[in-house]
Amino acid sequence: MILHVIARFFLFIFCKLFFNYNACGRQNIPKTGGVIVAPNHASYMDPIFTGVGSRRLLNYIGRENLFSNFLIGRILRIVGAFPIKRNLQDLGAIREAIKRLKSGKPVLIFPEATRTHDGNLQSVKGGISFLAHSAVVPVVPVYIKGSFNVWPRGAKTIKFSPVAVFFGKPLYFEEFLKQAQYTKASEAYQPFAERIMENIARLKNEN
Repeated sequence: MILHVIARFFLFIFCKLFFNYNACGRQNIPKTGGVIVAPNHASYMDPIFTGVGSRRLLNYIGRENLFSNFLIGRILRIVGAFPIKRNLQDLGAIREAIKRLKSGKPVLIFPEATRTHDGNLQSVKGGISFLAHSAVVPVVPVYIKGSFNVWPRGAKTIKFSPVAVFFGKPLYFEEFLKQAQYTKASEAYQPFAERIMENIARLKNEN
């Protein structure tokens, strides 16, 4: 916990100095209880940009190969990360995410699952909705502006370019389910995931 706080502090300073970093809407993250923080995904730096702007210490899902190096794996676990094998198809990682959410922790999950190739928002699947429903937690949509310019897919070096993060108002699966009047929760998974992306797109267009 203490090491996580220290790491976030220094990463925040790093982001302010080199990326003219700003975060808006932090108050939209609930002060307590489990919550899914759901940003768009354009860069390896996205977890850092989201985490340093959050009002709470986030938990992260990281690709399993990132944990293969002992030192890097240790650091990732210190900052609340845990591994996943195949996006959201790893049952062990799904159970771990639900466990952390139910215990009242915020977990960062990328709805798009993978980084964009061109900087545009991507299509989304219903896995994030399943997690929100299973853990009974809200989803906070997030738009990260500028991270594609910093370190896009395939780039060998980082570019020091301005970055801003916008946290939207929380979305609740149970409310969506009632309003849409689906007979089964599973029928609402994909539509709710698309609603999340619509809100991320709205944050993008407004900023």
